[in-house]
Amino acid sequence: MTAKSSLALIALIALPACAGIIASAPPSSYPAERRIIYDAAQRIIGLPDGSQLVIYLPDLPNGRPAAMRAFIVAPGNDRDRDRGFRLEMFIPDEIAESYPGQIRSVAMSPDQQRLAFIGGWFSARDQHGHNGVFVLRWKDSASTWVLQSWFDVPDLALGDIAFGPDDLLLVTSRPHAAISAPSGITIFSMAGQKMGSFIETPAKVLETRLARLSDDAYALYDPQAARVRFLRLKSTSVVEERAVPIPFPIERVNLVAFDPRPDGRIVFGRTVVIDHKAKTFVTVVDASGKVMDEWQPANAWRFGYADAQHVLHGFESTPNQPMSVAAVKVR
Repeated sequence: MTAKSSLALIALIALPACAGIIASAPPSSYPAERRIIYDAAQRIIGLPDGSQLVIYLPDLPNGRPAAMRAFIVAPGNDRDRDRGFRLEMFIPDEIAESYPGQIRSVAMSPDQQRLAFIGGWFSARDQHGHNGVFVLRWKDSASTWVLQSWFDVPDLALGDIAFGPDDLLLVTSRPHAAISAPSGITIFSMAGQKMGSFIETPAKVLETRLARLSDDAYALYDPQAARVRFLRLKSTSVVEERAVPIPFPIERVNLVAFDPRPDGRIVFGRTVVIDHKAKTFVTVVDASGKVMDEWQPANAWRFGYADAQHVLHGFESTPNQPMSVAAVKVR
């Protein structure tokens, strides 16, 4: 039996009693040129075109806010299509010297022609921290992404981002000033027009995750409230239709995959430290928050994501071993 088939067999043996709903594929190795990016990764986002968006730290922190850059890993081995981004490429005159910019979250439009991301920077103009929204469009003639628009959002802390219909963007948000008005989701146009803020504000907006289910349906992972909030976009407003409790402790959890399903189920991939050892759990809950199944991969996942086909990709990294990725299909 080969090493790969042995690893697959171990994964299948680890499945719960109703083993039919989860299947595992053997990990595949990543080339050394890309592993440099993966080793520095902070988050990995699956994009609709099959590529992976890696948010990574290029340098060790030096007492100032760390640089955070984005790198698109093209599908397969077509490394000519890999692309790297840093905030300084788009607003070089806005960022104070020796204070690197941060790219925190990225989304791709359903037609795969635009990227939107949240950027943070220390301003050269007023010596204060800022964050804003940036929209890139794909330029065929140059085979590259170019800046379409950007806008500063001085009154809100911004978290995750998703595309809406037409030219709308939905962003998880929290006001800097203490106010009682709802501000958990803010809608902007791509040109920067603020349409309004809606729903109860998450306590820690940087830990939220926003998943697009359709043109008008979204799911918000809100760990501080210990729930997943299902949202409906109505014209240029957002309402919360229901909430599903998260059935496990959320303290010191690394969420490596978040996959809300159209049938009401939610699949979580999470890595926690138990007895000084990292362990990953794939947990399936129903529409009421009850755990339906749970499975523990043989190796802990540092990062991961769920793709459009509802396959969870978990990135495994063990000492002196090449980076590998395991695929888990929850049917």
